[in-house]
Amino acid sequence: MNAVKDVKANGWYAQAGYMVVPGAWEIAARYSIVDPDTDSADNQKTEAMVGLNHFIGGAGHAMKLTADVAQLTEESSSTVEYKDVRVRIQLQIIY
Repeated sequence: MNAVKDVKANGWYAQAGYMVVPGAWEIAARYSIVDPDTDSADNQKTEAMVGLNHFIGGAGHAMKLTADVAQLTEESSSTVEYKDVRVRIQLQIIY
């Protein structure tokens, strides 16, 4: 029988937004860190993101267009560090 390893993880995030045009346009930012296994070195993942939300027709979060760009970084035990950029556009409609 194989023993199951007890894995401990740790992480946090902070985000903020500012309504540039109240009820219509918001700029937002987020930064996050996660360590999926605190007993293993060099496996931390980070995300730094900036975005823009447009709330359509006064519907608030029920109808909004979101665009954001994020820098994703992942440490590894090798000398190569994984970095990527994510660009996303999303339309949210809740009825």
